[in-house]
Amino acid sequence: MDIQNPQPDNILLCQFDVENLTTKAVVIDINNIRNKLSGAFAPYPNGNDQFHYQFSTDSDTGVDRLEITFSKGHYHLSDIRWYLYDQPLLTAKEYTPLTDSGTVTAQSDGYLITSIPLQNGLEILVDGKTAELVKVNEAFAGTYLKKGEHTVEFRFTPPGKAAGCIVSTSASAGYVIYLVYILLRQCKHNTGRNCI
Repeated sequence: MDIQNPQPDNILLCQFDVENLTTKAVVIDINNIRNKLSGAFAPYPNGNDQFHYQFSTDSDTGVDRLEITFSKGHYHLSDIRWYLYDQPLLTAKEYTPLTDSGTVTAQSDGYLITSIPLQNGLEILVDGKTAELVKVNEAFAGTYLKKGEHTVEFRFTPPGKAAGCIVSTSASAGYVIYLVYILLRQCKHNTGRNCI
């Protein structure tokens, strides 16, 4: 399919919803970018019922052609949306690195984004108070920061750590008691009297 009015220096984005009307997988390739909705009986169904595509090119004309391949099956596509994103904006990132002292200065209200996976037991403290964790970039931990200077601290307590410590301590104490019992029993057996 040819694009009549290609836009140079723009990234073409496409997204749509997929409703699978059979138990087979749905696979749609557009310009060699593949999205797949697993079949109903797949070992690990992905539940991917919204397909996303991103097209860019180094050509001076921009993306001028889409080659689409549909898998066999019976499915319904809906809510098809197209967007243009100005490619030079990708290089216009603004960020404030966290210094060694744990302070950050936010030039405006925004989000602190980390490369730490969002997981149970993770805590971000802003100015000494626990901040609400937000999922950023699909999988990582972040939190909202107001404009100004903040002290940021990261803490991680593995889930189940307290229970694990209790079990380990109890097991160690039980083993020590067992050893003492064995030693006292051997002493009594060898001497014929209590060894306490």
